[in-house]
Amino acid sequence: MGLDWRSRMTEISFSNVVIVAAVAFAAPLALGLIRKLRLPAVVLEIVLGIAVGPSGLGWVKSDLPVQVLALLELSFSPRFFVYPLC
Repeated sequence: MGLDWRSRMTEISFSNVVIVAAVAFAAPLALGLIRKLRLPAVVLEIVLGIAVGPSGLGWVKSDLPVQVLALLELSFSPRFFVYPLC
């Protein structure tokens, strides 16, 4: 007989998504605690994302859950609705 459907499924890990969520939560929190660091939260999120991503420390890999999260962020971003109107 053919292969069982369970043997064709791939393992999906959400550890990379947890790290991305922790960075997204920690950046504004750190800026709130360190008031002298006058920096937009998005700048710190980008810097931390580069640091923990494949180009930096390599803690986060771009696997399927991270790609889905990125696609959802892109599709539901308010900028997505404003730019086509300009």
